[in-house]
Amino acid sequence: MSDNEKSVRAAVVRSCQLAFATGAAGLGLAGHISARLGADRMVLKPRPVSWAHLTEDDLVVIDFDGNWLDKPRTDLTACDEWTIHSQVYAAHPDINAVIHAHPSDSTLMVSLGIEMEPLTRETSAFHNNLAIDARPEVAHKIVDKKTADEMVAIMGKSHACILKYHGTVVIGGSLDEMNYAAAELEVAARTMIQAASARKLPVLDANEIKMRESVMPAPAVRRFRAAERMRIMRGYFPPPKG
Repeated sequence: MSDNEKSVRAAVVRSCQLAFATGAAGLGLAGHISARLGADRMVLKPRPVSWAHLTEDDLVVIDFDGNWLDKPRTDLTACDEWTIHSQVYAAHPDINAVIHAHPSDSTLMVSLGIEMEPLTRETSAFHNNLAIDARPEVAHKIVDKKTADEMVAIMGKSHACILKYHGTVVIGGSLDEMNYAAAELEVAARTMIQAASARKLPVLDANEIKMRESVMPAPAVRRFRAAERMRIMRGYFPPPKG
């Protein structure tokens, strides 16, 4: 195993722990995180593995054709939805991390037809920057490249997509970028559900939205702030013991 692979495996383990701690992984009973490993391979958390207590040895290396390269595919190393990851990487050479999980708030928000408004810092990050895949075929699983490619096309330039009735797909140039966006998405979705219970939607009119859009930070500023906040997040959520 190369030093690079060892480093990527360690980073994926920490990323899984943070996703569970922040709620981005939901109950943590399914779902997966991956990180790109070279041009056509990835390090992947298998579906049955614990988000909080996994080890580097629990992870698998697979290529973009779904071949398990470092160990056989078994019930304990399975990941039926690997094409979500492979097709994101194939379409976006600048993307190096993907999470697919089943958190309740973001999934519920879309299932209820609630749209993201720029009410807070978190909701503003996803205003006009959140893809929704409402096709019936994605309500359960994405298990083939064609369906995954269509999801990637729906995502476009967005780094987050909610599969209606199913879960989330969040991507990033790094695991840190992906982790922060996935955690922020859950806060944003929870905020919009609370807003829907307090006020008739939409809350903001066109002029208020235009004003909010005029003061939103540029993408480069958001990326800088995300890196800064990830350092803080690691302090809040140290690795679990045992």
